[in-house]
Amino acid sequence: MLFRSIDAVGLPKWTKEEDQWARDFQKSLDLPVTGLATQRITGNRPQSFASNDSGDVTWNVPTGLLSIPSAVPGVGAHNWRAGVTPTLSLSHKGQVAGAKVLAASLLDMLTEPETLAKAKAELDAQLKQSPYFSFLPDDAKPDLNLNKEMMERYRPEMTKFYLNKKANFK
Repeated sequence: MLFRSIDAVGLPKWTKEEDQWARDFQKSLDLPVTGLATQRITGNRPQSFASNDSGDVTWNVPTGLLSIPSAVPGVGAHNWRAGVTPTLSLSHKGQVAGAKVLAASLLDMLTEPETLAKAKAELDAQLKQSPYFSFLPDDAKPDLNLNKEMMERYRPEMTKFYLNKKANFK
């Protein structure tokens, strides 16, 4: 369903300047210089060791993974390099395309009961092969104050690096 919506919406259309910026950024980071993505990712998502908030959700409700280009290929997440592109037009274009794909897919689920039923049947079949169980004990509680002292100490210094400009998307 997501692929059908991606095909209907289309991927972002990059300008020559956006693609050249991405190529220059990749080069400056010693990454393969490929420019911005122009084709959708196909195939199934492989099982992985990553931990995230959707992990337990995917075992309980049908879930799709939406991947729309909105960053420079090859630049890993969770570091300063990844923080560069969200302020650029190329990121905004990807976010808008992704929002349209989500809206189209939601409309399909609401207007095509057979699509939702098929997704639920696929999940049920997967759960019969690999039943769900939580790795956390039932009485596990998160330590909400784990880094409180450190954050209180360093937050004033961190504020000097906050972005004090409003993003202007054109």
